[in-house]
Amino acid sequence: MLHDISLHLYPGQSLALVGENGSGKTTLIKLLTRLYHPTQGRILLDGSDLRDWSTQALRDRTGVIFQDFVRYQLQVGENLGVGDTDAFNDEQRWQRAAHHGMADAFITTMPSGYKTQLGRWFKNGQELSGGSGKNCPLPSIYA
Repeated sequence: MLHDISLHLYPGQSLALVGENGSGKTTLIKLLTRLYHPTQGRILLDGSDLRDWSTQALRDRTGVIFQDFVRYQLQVGENLGVGDTDAFNDEQRWQRAAHHGMADAFITTMPSGYKTQLGRWFKNGQELSGGSGKNCPLPSIYA
């Protein structure tokens, strides 16, 4: 159970939550994104109670990557684009997201760069490692 959480993030800032298993990291994120509702207390966003925000407006302003992320059987760049469906085909945003996520150098070494097909469903589709250090998961375009 979470108690006495207080934080302030300014526009454009990112936050990484670190802690032991069961310490409430995922619960906090699910509360902030209204996947869960607080049983007591309140959460304010821009001074307004989170319950007063439209779910769509809140989700348009929030990007979360959970530990158990998904790589789709799409091209590398399209995997970046699924983080913001309004910019799904925006190659410049793919590249900026990859640069900020420190994945650009890795992606450019792939056979077709951002156009490299991922997934074994396709002939010559590439698989990415989840944690050997040699390969890296893709950042979200929304990050």
